Amino acid sequence: MSEGNIENLLKVPKLEAFFKDYIINNKELFLGVRGECINVYYWCKSLLEISYVVDSKCNIKIHKKYVDNTALCGLKFTEKSDYMTFSLSDEFIKAFSGSYKVLKANVENEALKTKPIPVKIENKKFRIKSGEVKIANKKPETKSVEVKVGILEKKYQQIIACNNNSNKDSDWYCIDLEYRSEGIPFGRLDMVRFFRHNNNNCI
Repeated sequence: MSEGNIENLLKVPKLEAFFKDYIINNKELFLGVRGECINVYYWCKSLLEISYVVDSKCNIKIHKKYVDNTALCGLKFTEKSDYMTFSLSDEFIKAFSGSYKVLKANVENEALKTKPIPVKIENKKFRIKSGEVKIANKKPETKSVEVKVGILEKKYQQIIACNNNSNKDSDWYCIDLEYRSEGIPFGRLDMVRFFRHNNNNCI
């Protein structure tokens, strides 16, 4: 992570107020740092990716599938691959605020499109004899079902983090979700958090 770029981002006019008014005070959205960008997450999906450009300006990148049917479509943007990039402006902030419910719905709909994973569940037969429960000598019935893994987990994982971070009396502060690093051999970490001192500083 380039600390210089993050520091420059936080000095961009109107960005701090945008974070405070529409992100930090909103318990549905999670603010995190990834690389040289600040990301805004909903259901652990990157809704906004904010990066520093030059001359105290920043760009905001949103996936096209989240922008559909929102007021953001009427703003000036640049398009690359599957993403649309906007400049931070009063027009963007107004369009984001007015489109917030639709943006959320678009993220939820995309998450629900996740292909279910087929699994097999054995339905074993039991019989009771002399007060003991025993498995009957009969081949278990197996049925195939499909489940969507991780959707509700990610939703409530973020809710827990957001509610905790807004609680000044909490002993810890979550700084990242679904964190992955080359040094971690077992996949992603659900949460990365700091413990607070009594003076609300972190360690």
